[in-house]
Amino acid sequence: MKTIGLITVLMLLIISIGLFSFVKYNPPLVIGTVATSLDEHIVIVGIGNKGVNDVKVKKVLINNNEEPSKQKIQVSHPLKGFIISDDSNSEARNYHFVNIGDVTIQSNTSPATQFAKLDNGTATESDKSYGLTV
Repeated sequence: MKTIGLITVLMLLIISIGLFSFVKYNPPLVIGTVATSLDEHIVIVGIGNKGVNDVKVKKVLINNNEEPSKQKIQVSHPLKGFIISDDSNSEARNYHFVNIGDVTIQSNTSPATQFAKLDNGTATESDKSYGLTV
């Protein structure tokens, strides 16, 4: 009886370590293109979710774990792309800027997947792309 309990505990421990390792080394949130404005005060990072479930970004930290003064997520589609700008100029009004906490990044939206769809000609306006603007 003790051996069955010991085997069960060991199996649960191995499964827990395996699951932790899988999540640690295969994070669902991935990045793609990184671009900056000419003065390097605005940075946009293409982000996506290669996981099974949706992801919600709670906090963005830069440099020495500092919170940026402005942070938004652009929600677009691969055919349109992103704009390297803040949301105050007239050209940026054609793009959809959303507060960080108001966006849920859908699964299967990794930048690599989006680029593959563009290359294959299968990208549509219903596909979503996300760009973190700081």
